[in-house]
Amino acid sequence: MKWITPASRYFLLSLNSLLLFLSFFSGHLIIPGSLQIAGRFHPLILHLPIGLLCITILIYFLRKKFIEEPADVISLLLHAGALSAVISALLGIFLSKEGGYDESLLGNHQWAGVGISILSAVLAWTYKPGPPSPLVPAIMVMLIPVLILGSHFGASLTHGEDYLSIAKEEKKTVKVITDSSAIFDAVVEPVLQTKCYSCHNEKKAKGQLIMTSIKTLLEGGKNGKIWVPGDPLNSHIMQRVALDEDNKKHMPPRGKPQLTEREINLMSEWIKNGADIKTRFSDLPPSDSFRIFAASFIPRNENVKSYAFPAASDALVEKFQSPYLTIQSLATGSPALRADFFIRQEFSSSRIKDLEKMALQIVELNLSNMPVKDADLAMISKFTNMEWLNLNGSLVTGMGFEQLQQCKKLSVISLAATPVTKEALNLLGGMKNIKKIYCWNTRAGMADIKELSERFKDIQWDNGFKPDSSERLQLTPPLLKNDDIRVLGKNDSVALKHPMPGVTIRFTTDGKDPDSMQSPVYSKSFAIDKTTQVKAIAVRPGWNASAITAITFFSKGTIPSFSRLLSQPDKQYLASGIQTLTDGQKGETSNLKSSWLGFRDTYFDGIFYFNKDQYIHEVVISSAKNIGAFVMPPQKIEVWAGKDSVNMKHIKTIIPEQPSKYIPDKIEAHKAEVNGRFGCIRLIIYPVKKLPLWHAGKGQKAWIFLDEVFFN
Repeated sequence: MKWITPASRYFLLSLNSLLLFLSFFSGHLIIPGSLQIAGRFHPLILHLPIGLLCITILIYFLRKKFIEEPADVISLLLHAGALSAVISALLGIFLSKEGGYDESLLGNHQWAGVGISILSAVLAWTYKPGPPSPLVPAIMVMLIPVLILGSHFGASLTHGEDYLSIAKEEKKTVKVITDSSAIFDAVVEPVLQTKCYSCHNEKKAKGQLIMTSIKTLLEGGKNGKIWVPGDPLNSHIMQRVALDEDNKKHMPPRGKPQLTEREINLMSEWIKNGADIKTRFSDLPPSDSFRIFAASFIPRNENVKSYAFPAASDALVEKFQSPYLTIQSLATGSPALRADFFIRQEFSSSRIKDLEKMALQIVELNLSNMPVKDADLAMISKFTNMEWLNLNGSLVTGMGFEQLQQCKKLSVISLAATPVTKEALNLLGGMKNIKKIYCWNTRAGMADIKELSERFKDIQWDNGFKPDSSERLQLTPPLLKNDDIRVLGKNDSVALKHPMPGVTIRFTTDGKDPDSMQSPVYSKSFAIDKTTQVKAIAVRPGWNASAITAITFFSKGTIPSFSRLLSQPDKQYLASGIQTLTDGQKGETSNLKSSWLGFRDTYFDGIFYFNKDQYIHEVVISSAKNIGAFVMPPQKIEVWAGKDSVNMKHIKTIIPEQPSKYIPDKIEAHKAEVNGRFGCIRLIIYPVKKLPLWHAGKGQKAWIFLDEVFFN
């Protein structure tokens, strides 16, 4: 072993001299990229000197227990420990130049590393076989606290401050989330907190990005702001998440907890809807698809109930997820599922049947405002572990409620705004497991509910708000009898309804607001032969008139024989191509991924052909307005027409009115009178180039979304 000591002594001296030089001038160092990459081996190598030095110190103090003096072993371990310590310290300096670390913690960790390296080198030089030098145990005693402090500072840099401190019991506060809560605070920030904060905080700011305060989060990092409101595809955070996990720029880094697919979709949809940290759930309509999706992330505060049945496979749950149906676990790790249906027009009984494969696991079933009929109760009754059933606003009358007796665990059922009768409610009252029934606005009157509550005293009968006799309340607005029909043919008509008996509906078709005295009274369905906005209110003595319902109906008109796109929509919003615009299927502003063509980076350009010259009075373009999602009215619409595509001329330009503030989502009809016989018509529709100054995405490009074009 004699040969190792002289060689290692000079080698250690030179490396430690270099380490001291680099440490003193570390603030002025510019490290090449190749050395920064080498620095990433620091977390791997740093454990080597710690282990070697600790073992060496232990052997030294227990050396008398050995049969032979382990001098050679101690010498070898001391030199190996000293060498690995200086290499680890040098690599640590290289790694520190990547930035993103708390300067105070980094400085403490760096100088502790330098101290370990120098002390271990001095120890290796000082130790010699034979009579022990008093310096050796003294240096070892000094080295132990420096090792502990260096490890503590390093762990704090990597895992957070006080990582090696004694854990303190924290009082966990439950965040109360209501409709008035900001969506960011309620569901977006918790995702960032669990997946991003560990690398982007005040103590460790990778990429100079600190995400733990709103101010620094919005400022972004060295690559600029991390999201572009309304544009997830060009948002830095979404680009990093989308990279392959093996890519060094992928975030979160490999080995860290990754975002789930639902969390990625949440971030994408939040950014698409404007990325406004102040937007509350109540700022969006109850039917808004993003509001519904975001609400599904709200954690439950109550104690998690345990269930004996097995969990459904992730693949099975994912198979039936769609914009019209979400399936989620009631709590983390729980096999119990909740299924929520959305968008009435897309509902069919087959969707309930699809869920029979998860009949054991579905504990909560939300069919609110879906056209569920009595015949569907047979399928619903197969969910034998169901505890909560929401049929509010459905078409069930209660004929078939006896089938729900198979659901032995059903305790809560909501039947508000349904044609359910007293007799049907009486049948539910006889089910021993039922604990609460929501039954306001049904065919069972107040006297009926009172009678039922006296007969079935173990059930809580919720008959809605009971107003003071002197209080005047506002009626709810009228509804369409068939909400699916917005495009009317020759044999179709407009039919209105109101769920409350004794209500009179007054309406207009000339664009004016209806009043409670002079406007026509609705008594039967009526036909329209052109694009018309129907406005209606509900009135009743002793009540305040309802808010106005405004619904635009479109006349089917002449259908082109052939259509051709001359520009391509965004790849996210292709729908069924040009056929989307002439299929008579209206889209919903709350679901822009279905039945819409979306354009942003280019304009819409399409030609519509007719078998022979057709007399066209007007062209009607149906577009969406969803301001929070950057969807604005077109900036300009050009209409070209002629006998054929070669002989067309420009005949009309429309400049739609632009909003001056955030207003509710709606579908707009843009009309162009053309009055002539044409063999083909070409439309060129331009999106707004720059969003206005009052918009959260000011200066960015707007979207246009088109779902139908009509030729009347």
